[in-house]
Amino acid sequence: MNQLVPGSKWIRLSLVVLGTLTLAVLLWTYLSAQGGDPEGYPYSVLLADAAAGNVTAISQDGTQLTVTLTGQSGPRISYVATESIDVYAEVCAAMGEEPGPGCPIQYEFVPVSETGQWLGLLISALLPVLLIGTFFFFMLRASRKKQ
Repeated sequence: MNQLVPGSKWIRLSLVVLGTLTLAVLLWTYLSAQGGDPEGYPYSVLLADAAAGNVTAISQDGTQLTVTLTGQSGPRISYVATESIDVYAEVCAAMGEEPGPGCPIQYEFVPVSETGQWLGLLISALLPVLLIGTFFFFMLRASRKKQ
């Protein structure tokens, strides 16, 4: 029955390789995505809200800031350029206060999790090996069937 459709092995092989490449591209896109809209709540607006006394708490996770405002039902997300910026000092200075006990803002720095970095490194290191291995496996299998 397989003789009626010439090259059906190659069609199957091509579909498997195409599916694997599509999965690889989707996975690469997912890992490369920066998530979130950095223009949603600009840092300059955060400083203006702090100067107006509307900021009650800030939680910093890397470059992402989760800001709690007075009178808002949910937190706002803002971003800074680098982690080296002293957000707490700048926000307290915008309020006219010195960083420390006199500043009414609750500040929390969330340590960066190493799990996501290791997972990304493993996937990016093993994905090319898996793709090449899959390609060779199907090519060797196809060549054995020909003989």
